[in-house]
Amino acid sequence: MSELKKMKIDHVIFWPPIILISIICGLIIKDPKTANDISNKALSWTTDKLGWAFEWYVVILFLIAMYLTFGKFKDKKFGEGQPEFKTSTWLGMIFTSTSSAALVYWATIEWYYYMQTPPFEAAPFSVEASRWAAAYGMYHWGLIPTAMYVVIGTAIGYNFFVRKRSVIKPSSVCGILGQQKDGFAGQVIDILYIIGMVAGVGTSLGLGTPLVAELICKIFGVQHTLSLDGWIIIAWMALFSTSVYLGLQKGIKVLSDIRVYLAFGVIIFIALFGPTAYILNGFTDALGTMLQNLIRMTLYTDPYGKSGFPQGWTIFYWAWFLNCVVTYAIYLVRISKGRTVREFCLAVLGAIVLGEMVFFAVFTNYAMFIHSQGVMDIGSIMEKFGAARAIVEIWSTIPLSAVVLPVLLIYSFVSTATFINGVAYTLAMVTTKEITENDEPSRLNRVVWALLLGVLAISLLLLGGLKPLQTAAVVGGLPMMVVCIIIPISFFKEVKAGWITGEESQKRQE
Repeated sequence: MSELKKMKIDHVIFWPPIILISIICGLIIKDPKTANDISNKALSWTTDKLGWAFEWYVVILFLIAMYLTFGKFKDKKFGEGQPEFKTSTWLGMIFTSTSSAALVYWATIEWYYYMQTPPFEAAPFSVEASRWAAAYGMYHWGLIPTAMYVVIGTAIGYNFFVRKRSVIKPSSVCGILGQQKDGFAGQVIDILYIIGMVAGVGTSLGLGTPLVAELICKIFGVQHTLSLDGWIIIAWMALFSTSVYLGLQKGIKVLSDIRVYLAFGVIIFIALFGPTAYILNGFTDALGTMLQNLIRMTLYTDPYGKSGFPQGWTIFYWAWFLNCVVTYAIYLVRISKGRTVREFCLAVLGAIVLGEMVFFAVFTNYAMFIHSQGVMDIGSIMEKFGAARAIVEIWSTIPLSAVVLPVLLIYSFVSTATFINGVAYTLAMVTTKEITENDEPSRLNRVVWALLLGVLAISLLLLGGLKPLQTAAVVGGLPMMVVCIIIPISFFKEVKAGWITGEESQKRQE
């Protein structure tokens, strides 16, 4: 393949999100205060007026996931032949795909927000608040949202392995649009996908950057400043750009594999040498609370008490996950060749939920143990220095913290670097004309997206706090909800006539 083909950018899809995101970043940098006010109003309006839509959407996807798991398509396969990976390897790939810097971030500190402002009129920092705090993290990262990956993944798998279609762009699996999926309507779908994905990435970078900065400050004894955050983002951009131009993608992949071993090594270490009994008891009790209240937690909008809890947390999470669901679903289904629909559904639901529960079981209960023992005033640290500092201070109490903290620094830095790498690559693929799965987008295209993601992250950091990150996720989740409604509708419309291959479809038409 020639470099000329690689450089052929699809200008209709490339420029609108680039211009829109650049304008937003420029306005934030020019006047952070006004941007913050607008951000808060946008978040409040979206979650208040449309929060119910996010909740019902996820419920419906969960029901569809159960149908796919046990319905008439359960024994249909993604492609012919034997599975590409043996079962243990395949499950391991799905299980470890859950690990990220954002997951460790929230597993360590999410519970405190819930203790501070608990749901269901519980008194702050009460025993009841503790129960909800331990359970809600596992709920938000667990079974209900994971159903999104199952449904979207099945639709993509059918298109890719059975109908032999390209699934680089979301519009390619929106058959309900008819011929327009290759025209204006398809271009709108792809643009909405890009905007949603960039918003989700901005949220992730806005969480990961202060965490890495605080780890550096703790280990090396330097002061945390906004310029340090900026230099960290620049380092990520430089690492990505260098890997693109020097062909170091395999090296990045090796680093990504290493960070998984580091994460689970720390988890095992804390579980064995930390308060093991407290961790196991806390996890068991939290699991019981979650299972007992699953329906209530899923449909909680609180229009009477107006606590803002479901809007600020549950709806934020559903929107954030929506931003990344198509990209993540593509990865999950690409490693599932030769598997049946039921195998895919059960593996994704089981392995991802198990992986995330391990993180929350260990990190959440360890942090709650530190709080219960009065080792530190977590609330005071969060109020003065932010959540990232509180997380690092909690980690500093882990046995052999002088070894554990550098490990977590490497893990957090590499996780975010590989995340940017993958997202920039995906965005470059979507905005390239006539590209196939075997082609690579141009280096320039990939670097442009990586740089734009970095600028967006710096802009969100200028706004400060959690709310701008929630706004980016929730507002970005709205266009992604449209995309993720069209994809399953298109899938079911097509398989209504049967689970037929592309060759069979061609013969029927002839």
